[in-house]
Amino acid sequence: MAGKEPPLRNLMYSSTIAFLLLTPLVFPFWVEPRNEDLLLILGFCFIAAMCHLCLFNAFVLGEASILAPITLSQIIFATAFGYLFFNDFPDSLSVFGILVVIVSAAYIAFREARA
Repeated sequence: MAGKEPPLRNLMYSSTIAFLLLTPLVFPFWVEPRNEDLLLILGFCFIAAMCHLCLFNAFVLGEASILAPITLSQIIFATAFGYLFFNDFPDSLSVFGILVVIVSAAYIAFREARA
């Protein structure tokens, strides 16, 4: 959709679909946020929206085969974030799957860059 719709509309589509699909899953775990957390939540939402908008712009301006490995770095950063802040690390099967995805994307990017 990168070439067919503007990035802001793509952001709205993905946000709306995610909201509709994920909201029902929240209710069993919902905890009322504290007042002092509301600014933090709003800030996170704003930063996430801006990051996704930048990502959509990148796919409009760049080639997907080149950008895919860069977006897959999110796996690495999410793993590091989980380990640093929650002392959580994926099991060996998950690490193997992550490596397969990253190596495959890197191979495709290098192959496309040569062509």
